[in-house]
Amino acid sequence: MEEEKGDDEVLARSGESGVYGQVEQSDPWSTGEIKNLQTKWLQQELEEGVSSDKELEESTLIPSLSLGRRSFASLRGHSIDRNENVLERTISNISDADLSHEIKDNQDKYQRLIEYVDILAHLALFGIIGVLIRYGLEVLFDNALSVTHELTVVYRDLPANMVGSFFMGWAGIVFKERIRSLSEPLAIGLSTGLMGSITTYAGWNQKMVELLAKGNVAASISGFLLGMSAAAMSLIAGIDSAKGLQITFAKLFPRRNEPANEDPMQFQLSFHNAIASFVATVLLLTCACGAALFLLIGGRSSLGLRTLWFAALVAPPGVWLRWHLARFNGKGIFTKFHWLPVGTLLANLLGASLDAIIVFLEFVMTSDNATLVLGGLQLGFVGCLSTVSTFVAEIYTMHVGRKKSRAYAYTFLTIFLGLTSSIFLYCVPSWKLKYLKW
Repeated sequence: MEEEKGDDEVLARSGESGVYGQVEQSDPWSTGEIKNLQTKWLQQELEEGVSSDKELEESTLIPSLSLGRRSFASLRGHSIDRNENVLERTISNISDADLSHEIKDNQDKYQRLIEYVDILAHLALFGIIGVLIRYGLEVLFDNALSVTHELTVVYRDLPANMVGSFFMGWAGIVFKERIRSLSEPLAIGLSTGLMGSITTYAGWNQKMVELLAKGNVAASISGFLLGMSAAAMSLIAGIDSAKGLQITFAKLFPRRNEPANEDPMQFQLSFHNAIASFVATVLLLTCACGAALFLLIGGRSSLGLRTLWFAALVAPPGVWLRWHLARFNGKGIFTKFHWLPVGTLLANLLGASLDAIIVFLEFVMTSDNATLVLGGLQLGFVGCLSTVSTFVAEIYTMHVGRKKSRAYAYTFLTIFLGLTSSIFLYCVPSWKLKYLKW
């Protein structure tokens, strides 16, 4: 009785003090003392339960009782084993599902990486081809046919801008979805890479700025109007001719009804074709860059041709930068003006600014190596960074929309900003240093 009274006293005093959780050896109201009491009570209850069980077994001489207990224990053991098996199978299924998801995610990442590199390879290859075509058109219409001339309204890049805009109506508008169904990198390479590199906004803008710097204001304004009208009409002619060709082919070769469900083997073959196209594009790009590098360093080409080979080597970074800037199209400015192609606008303004700086540096740096590097950057990198074909295609899309005023606003904004930046970067320093006279 005294022991039980002491236990109750410890509980009462510890409850009054309210110091649960503080452990001190000299404190009789600590939680350690309470745990000792609880342990003692549990031991007493277990001892009483064991003694009562023994009395029950001794008093009742029923042999079936022990048999029932053994049967219950065996059933309980089988149930535990079955639950463990179910648990193991569940864990195994979950592990397999997680593993399959992880493998699928890795495959998706690998496929996206291949597609990204494939697009870059197509852009680079078609960008180099575009530079070669633009240079060839300049030589043809200037030197051979004497149609274009330096510092005139009919500038040297006008034929290239017209040709690129015409075929932009084919590859970039009418046949774009059909080409994309065959190969997404091919569609991007033809429209953004080839047509965007054949045309150049920076060269056109710079020639008009040079006319303005020499006091030919009327010729400069006329050159902007002529260049814009020629490119826009070439695009419309390309769209109409592509639609007419599409209708003609549809009548001559009617398409059969395609099945709703495609063969899974078709996806496998298309994937293998994509891999083959990727490898072929990379090989062609490597050969083109290797040939340009060999002709630049080891060949006996003239300064003009060496400038062309260097331009071919620096053309891919210009195309890549323009393609990455195109991702800003539709993003708007400060959550407004989502209709404005900000990416194309930035690419053309950056190209016009760099072209103005390069032409100004040509006054200062007159050595052959400087002419080679500056001319190659102007023809290759800057020429591929800016574009007219995409510019007029965006204007056409706005004009056929509900708000035609956006097309005129975008045109005026691009020309005004490009002209303003070039005046500050080229005209003002040239006037100040007396390289040019008004």
